[in-house]
Amino acid sequence: MTEILEYSMKFFKDSGRHYPDTFMKIIEDRLQSLRESKDELLNAKKNLESN
Repeated sequence: MTEILEYSMKFFKDSGRHYPDTFMKIIEDRLQSLRESKDELLNAKKNLESN
């Protein structure tokens, strides 16, 4: 999912079109949220494996 959002952001920025700032902000916020969730899941997995 993060790869899709990263590609979408790159596409929109490279396309030269002017999308509303709110649109890009939504994508950036969602991407950040997914990255944080991924990190939390990886940490939880490490903790489970170490116990």
